[in-house]
Amino acid sequence: MKLILTALFMVASAQADRINIGAYPSSTLERLKKLYPDQSEAFIQKRLDNAKTPFEKWRSFPPYYFELLTRLNHSQEKKINSRRGLCAGDPHLENFGFIYASKPHFTLNDLDDVSECSLDADVLRLLVGYRLLGASSVTNFILAYLEGLKGTNAPYPQFLLNLEQDSMNKKTQLPKKYKKLAEASVCDGDFSPVTDEEDKALEDFTSTENKIYIKACAHLKDSGGSAGNKRFVVFHKAGAFELKPLAQPAPLYQEITPILVRQEIFTNAVGAFYSESLKTEYYPVTLKNLSYQRRPIWGGNSGINQDELTPKDLNEIMLYQAQTLGKLHRITNPSPVLMDIEEFERTVETIERKWRSEFAEQ
Repeated sequence: MKLILTALFMVASAQADRINIGAYPSSTLERLKKLYPDQSEAFIQKRLDNAKTPFEKWRSFPPYYFELLTRLNHSQEKKINSRRGLCAGDPHLENFGFIYASKPHFTLNDLDDVSECSLDADVLRLLVGYRLLGASSVTNFILAYLEGLKGTNAPYPQFLLNLEQDSMNKKTQLPKKYKKLAEASVCDGDFSPVTDEEDKALEDFTSTENKIYIKACAHLKDSGGSAGNKRFVVFHKAGAFELKPLAQPAPLYQEITPILVRQEIFTNAVGAFYSESLKTEYYPVTLKNLSYQRRPIWGGNSGINQDELTPKDLNEIMLYQAQTLGKLHRITNPSPVLMDIEEFERTVETIERKWRSEFAEQ
């Protein structure tokens, strides 16, 4: 597959004035303001407050991780950036799961941050996230990842077997949360009504799919990596789908990506990571000059909730996801990692220490 963008890993040079708000180091807030220029200080502070643990902050602010990489020493940064390909961009525990299409497929289930970038940065992103959750074995993680690079298949751990069965049971059914919303007379709770203009645009788009439009609701999250991006849930006679903004990929945080190119990234990712039967359900959409990813709302799309995991589950899923990430990387660049295990260990410790320090409440 032809890769269409080159990720930028440039040391940020602007020195922002320090401010004294909130409970976090002012330098952290300043960096977040630069990484999220369309969000107010108050909204960023709310996102920080909603992310209670180091892992929740890790999941919520992926661009900050890539900015942090630019502040590693030169030899570390150079080695990390040497191996490139189509990467997940934001691989972490809860961004993998089952996607249903005639049968469940375990893969990356969130394509928001897919782009061309450093594959080792991708590996470190997944690994440090697990360290923040309490998993510790760098050696076993890297060995599992290398098996994935070779194309090796491994059996699901028990937790994923149960999740696979859940996906099979629910298939293309509408999840209870959305069934209740579809039957409600108004969009309430976490959802809000769409404007008349949005309603007309969404109805017109639904008709192009030869589906009978019922209604749409809007949703604006204030937590997680996609916080602040307005999305739509569209109900039709045969079910529902979501239109989620194709936001700036985290590895390209310093680059303005045109809509068309962003759509090409998404299409390439679906083509590479998903089966043929899923390509008709996941594709980019342009409405009112804004770009969205269209994806079905099916009960069989089963994700992982960290709160449901035992320590044993966590470590087994970590190794399986490491192998899955290796298989995704293999599609565009099967070359092995350049850093040895000890170098990975040192780099992981450095990133984890910086992250905990920079997001520590004072």
